[in-house]
Amino acid sequence: MEKKQLTPEEEQAQLELRIKQLEKELEHANLQKLALNTLIDIAEKSEGIQIRNRKKTKPPKS
Repeated sequence: MEKKQLTPEEEQAQLELRIKQLEKELEHANLQKLALNTLIDIAEKSEGIQIRNRKKTKPPKS
């Protein structure tokens, strides 16, 4: 089955839609990251435990 050849305008419109979709996904991922970090911060403060690994380890020498 052959793909329909798109006009430059149609291709531009598809690319713009894809960009908008990716921007929404990025915004969602950033909000999710913020929510998870906030949840961890609250848990660490309320429970008095360390959840995140705060050690700064040196990368292995190659």
